[in-house]
Amino acid sequence: LNNPRRMTLAAAGVLFIGTLWLYLGFPDRMYLAGFDGLIFGAIADGTEPDWQKYVFHANHLLFNALGMGAYRLLRFFGSGTDGYGALEVMNAVLGAAGVMMFFLGLRALTRDGLASALGALALGGTFGYWRRASEGQVYMPSLLCLIGLALALAFYLKAPARRGAVAAAGMAG
Repeated sequence: LNNPRRMTLAAAGVLFIGTLWLYLGFPDRMYLAGFDGLIFGAIADGTEPDWQKYVFHANHLLFNALGMGAYRLLRFFGSGTDGYGALEVMNAVLGAAGVMMFFLGLRALTRDGLASALGALALGGTFGYWRRASEGQVYMPSLLCLIGLALALAFYLKAPARRGAVAAAGMAG
């Protein structure tokens, strides 16, 4: 455990598992406020009439396809969840990944493990981020891309020779 790289990866893993556990433990299930999520869930599990027309919807190009993949993966492993539940699980995984990615980025930028962990926990514990990570709405994949773009920009500002990383992150976001 004297290896700083292993300690960083272990801390990132703990942050991922811990935030995933929290997000999955407190699912949103706000059906009245999340009508769109219910529609996306019905597309994911195929109960929406003519759901095939909406898989690659212009406003949410990949979200429904990702949701269908999450639903089918969960069903493959024996989960009895519905489409909305699958979207909640997918967003919880993406939210936990965002917290982990933010920690790793801060750690690389600051070399301060404690401050990086606290910053990542602060992000993951904010009302807006937590809510998006525990609901079946379309926002979490975009937030994950936004975190990546912000980190790429921070790395670029620290070392301008990394222009390619910023361009790639901008195109992904």
